[in-house]
Amino acid sequence: MKNYVRLVLLLLLAAACKKEVSPNPVQPPVSNSIENASIAGTGKIIFSEEGNQGSTATIYLRKDGIYVLALEQMDYKTAFDMNVYISQTGQLSTSSIKLFSAKTFSGNMYVALPPGINIAAFRHLIIQNDTQAKPAASATIA
Repeated sequence: MKNYVRLVLLLLLAAACKKEVSPNPVQPPVSNSIENASIAGTGKIIFSEEGNQGSTATIYLRKDGIYVLALEQMDYKTAFDMNVYISQTGQLSTSSIKLFSAKTFSGNMYVALPPGINIAAFRHLIIQNDTQAKPAASATIA
């Protein structure tokens, strides 16, 4: 009986020490730095409300091949989450790619675009709450 208890305790101890291996390892975050990057396109962000003009959307190409979307000179606050998309058209569609959500857009914001995107096809920025029919802001990046 003592040997049985020892065996069970040994198995429990071994199970507790087992290293967990994730089937999908977490990828390291991609830096949003635009240092030494070239401009791949830029456009003025047009807001549906007055008073928020002067912001720009710029796509930078870094030397490592990563594209970064920059929302520059932003000053926009809402009470609810606004989703930021890049799209092939000026409207949301099934091909639109959601980049992030925010309630406050202030100053300069940078986000690395997912790898493998055909940047030539995705030249529209859309900022929209999914419950609204019209975007709060948009830009054509040329």
